[in-house]
Amino acid sequence: AALPESLEEPASDAQAEQEEPMSRRLPDAKEDSPGEDSLCIDVPEPPNQCKPTGCSGQICAAVEIATTCEWLPLYACFQDANCGPFGPDGACAWEHTDEFSSCLGLNS
Repeated sequence: AALPESLEEPASDAQAEQEEPMSRRLPDAKEDSPGEDSLCIDVPEPPNQCKPTGCSGQICAAVEIATTCEWLPLYACFQDANCGPFGPDGACAWEHTDEFSSCLGLNS
């Protein structure tokens, strides 16, 4: 049997946060109509912030990646290369400039 409303436990803060949608409410711009609903908009995800990662800086990713720590001559090519959204569909990847491609060919 359900408890009367006055005896029900209020939701915890953690429960309330989990139930809250991934959007923000904006107040209604019309001051003369306070009874109207607020506008609801989706908040976009922050863009991927691609960065060199891995112990030797040889990986281009949006999150830190743990790797073994060794140095290969090939890794020198990544020191001056551009890490950014150069992969398929804007995925993090190294920009393949002529200089970078040439370096990879010389040091592989």
